[in-house]
Amino acid sequence: MLRSGNNQVTLSGILNAIDGIAAQEGRIIVMTTNYKEKLDAALIRPGRVDMCAHFSMATRTQARNMFEKFFADEKELAKEFVANWPEDAISMAQLQGFHRNTNLNH
Repeated sequence: MLRSGNNQVTLSGILNAIDGIAAQEGRIIVMTTNYKEKLDAALIRPGRVDMCAHFSMATRTQARNMFEKFFADEKELAKEFVANWPEDAISMAQLQGFHRNTNLNH
């Protein structure tokens, strides 16, 4: 049983919501986790979960592309930004947060 404040959620309740008698047809459910190995096998069995996608940490190419989206006129600075990029160390979400703290005023 999971507890969050006054709410209590059971695995049985989650499974019934996903594909129990009252479950709706024709819907898409997106589940996310950082720890797939900790999930109960009943939750992610074939037929219940049709597709799994792994989102890895940001590559140099992804970092450069995102930098150029935020700072389109800074191609050379984008090269410098990724020159010593720590491959597979920073998520795309963390990278997106970097632009908020970047000041490129000339």
